[in-house]
Amino acid sequence: MICSVVNGYRQGIAVSSPEVYSNANMEVEGDVSGATAPELARMLYNEIKNTYSVEEAIIRGAWMGTVCDGAYQAAEFASTLKVILHQENLAFSCVLWDPAHFLDLAFKDVFEGKVGNSKEFIDRLVQRSCIVHKIFQRGKTLNHAMEMMSTDDDLVLKLTSRTCSTRFTTSQYVEFYKLLDSLPLYIKTFRQLQFSEIKDYMVAGEDFLLDLCRICDIFGLMLEMMVELQGLSVPCCKVATWWPRLKSRMEELQKNFSIKKPSSIMPLLHKHAADIRSLTFKGTELVPGWFVVSSEISNDEEGNRIELNMWHVQEHHDVESDLKEFVAYVLASFEKRVADCTKEIQNVLTCLDLDIIFGLLCSERTPEWKNLAIKEELFLDAALGNTIFHQMKQALKSYLWKDTGEHLAKWFSLSSPCQQRLKKLEKIEPSSDTSVSCLSNTYLLTLEDTSGRPFKAKLNEAQVYHSIYTNERLFNEIGCEGCITIDIALAKGGTEAIVESYYRVMKSQKMCGGQCNATLALRYVLV
Repeated sequence: MICSVVNGYRQGIAVSSPEVYSNANMEVEGDVSGATAPELARMLYNEIKNTYSVEEAIIRGAWMGTVCDGAYQAAEFASTLKVILHQENLAFSCVLWDPAHFLDLAFKDVFEGKVGNSKEFIDRLVQRSCIVHKIFQRGKTLNHAMEMMSTDDDLVLKLTSRTCSTRFTTSQYVEFYKLLDSLPLYIKTFRQLQFSEIKDYMVAGEDFLLDLCRICDIFGLMLEMMVELQGLSVPCCKVATWWPRLKSRMEELQKNFSIKKPSSIMPLLHKHAADIRSLTFKGTELVPGWFVVSSEISNDEEGNRIELNMWHVQEHHDVESDLKEFVAYVLASFEKRVADCTKEIQNVLTCLDLDIIFGLLCSERTPEWKNLAIKEELFLDAALGNTIFHQMKQALKSYLWKDTGEHLAKWFSLSSPCQQRLKKLEKIEPSSDTSVSCLSNTYLLTLEDTSGRPFKAKLNEAQVYHSIYTNERLFNEIGCEGCITIDIALAKGGTEAIVESYYRVMKSQKMCGGQCNATLALRYVLV
């Protein structure tokens, strides 16, 4: 499969599905040959060469890198492919594939105790959330909860699912969020039908609610980057751009964390902390923060079997300490994964990051300075002295400041009322609003005939790439060299979302009794 950029969007193009193994000896069952690393490398190249009637020099020049699993990762495979492609410098053959996956592994390292000592904290939180799922997954308690919801509009019922080990981070984040929405209903139903002191402290404890709020806030910050990196138009260099920003936000959160005065960086805790400390949550009464750490069976004075429980109190300073440790371990794990999985090329390509370039375009239309720059032929920013990047910036700037404002609607996420009265852009400046995403810049756009009131907007980078690839005038203004650098930047990585749909198509074409690879490949391409 070839993953190329078409009109600014990554697309997967199925090439073929050749046989990998062949029968070495027809008389011996299971005796196969083939699939050695050098054979696989030559087969990969030959399938592309035979399918597309282009010169080999073009294939070698357009080949940005290879992403493979299993036997294809062998050193012999890479060395054979290097010889076939006549590659000498491997710096530009490195591909960053599916960065969201290795970021999920960074979370997993913390959850499994490979990094830090927060495994006990996560296990306890998951165990307490599972109690709700076990009680309300079916039967009388679930029916009663549905009846209570139908009579009270303030109660919300969202059914939870069991813990999923695959992509644990994203799946568990969804479950925790469901709990926060539905916990008042669950607690009221639980207390009416099967009250248990131990379970009441497990699901309605003050510490449990504080943990849920803070873990969802932390997950929300980290998962935003994981989700954004799966976009089909997101270049691989975004990891190198976004991670320092996210790290800075997380370090600020860790440094200033307080249950008494939670920062606005943690919206859920900021909203509910005061009520939770007063032992209420959305109008539902809570209990102090205690939980059982161990249990044993014993006998009372009359010889009856009894259960003895060892309880632990969770004070506010314990909650704060757990959070700071967890954030520190997550940061350390992410730092290691990003350093191990990204290459120098990703840092080099940050010079093509559109959000950074547009950040340099923040300015105000002032004729005096404009005329002075033209008269004196001034290059006011030495960082833009390189001809190619200066030409790219000038092209984007000319379209951004066009009188009609037509590109503002495409390139910025503006609300409908703003789009209806688009005029000439008068001023663009960075916004200092910290309540929005820390990954991307937020801009304030001042338009002509809008009484000087700025509109808040975020850059839609996918639409900018689309314009570069489809608008002939913009393409020519950027220049061939600049567009080639953009091609390279977009081709140096990708996400599994590009090919996952093809996996499902291939699976749908299975036939009972099997079929030859040529038929399967043809059906696969046609579908």
